[in-house]
Amino acid sequence: MNGFATLGGPHICMLVCCMAAGAVLVFLTEKPGYVSMFASGAAGRQGDAGACPAPVKAAAVALIALEAAQDAYLLITGVEPVMEHLPLHLCSLGVFVNLYGAFSQSRLSAALREISLMLIAPGAIFALLFPDWTYMPLLSALSVIGFISHTLLAAVPLMMLRAGAVRPAVRHSWYPLAFLAVVSPPVYLFDRVFGYNYLFLRSPVEGTPLAWWAARLGEPGYLLGILLMILILLAMEYTAVYAVSRHRY
Repeated sequence: MNGFATLGGPHICMLVCCMAAGAVLVFLTEKPGYVSMFASGAAGRQGDAGACPAPVKAAAVALIALEAAQDAYLLITGVEPVMEHLPLHLCSLGVFVNLYGAFSQSRLSAALREISLMLIAPGAIFALLFPDWTYMPLLSALSVIGFISHTLLAAVPLMMLRAGAVRPAVRHSWYPLAFLAVVSPPVYLFDRVFGYNYLFLRSPVEGTPLAWWAARLGEPGYLLGILLMILILLAMEYTAVYAVSRHRY
């Protein structure tokens, strides 16, 4: 099969379409009239998060539907083993994180919404920029599903933010790291036992910044590079949250 070049012309055109679609979804999400998305003080203590509006719930369900459609396509066509597409990558785990966050109003769901915003959404954007499915034709079924699902993974937490359903705070900066600490060890064990590469814990994807780290730190030393990237990302995000909250209050 003829694939497509990372950040080549066709890929960039697809990224523009994904960005436009995601922006429309976020724009159409109703903004809250009762509390800021960066509420602090008494307003922020009134609840961990508001209820997600219908568009957010619909998008979260669409993510599950896309995951099911992918598996059904693989089972019917046999083009690739289903075991290579289990929901064990960060973005695939995000499908379930967003579903729970969209339909629950528990403290756990509030934490998961913030994890989705600060960790999974950037991961989805990274996957859109450096997809690991470039060996497929750009408009093949699996490729299109990949672009749509990752666009939704980036858009859903932004829709939650606009709706006031997630309120990031600097004191929550440990949430994403705790999430990774919980999910990474069992996924790594699964990878080692069955010979897979979920979460890219055994080897990097060629043509991505992960491969750049591997060329300099080796394997598995490149995992330190990934951790450094995550820490820098979280530091930048929560610095921005702090700056916005200070400006508004």
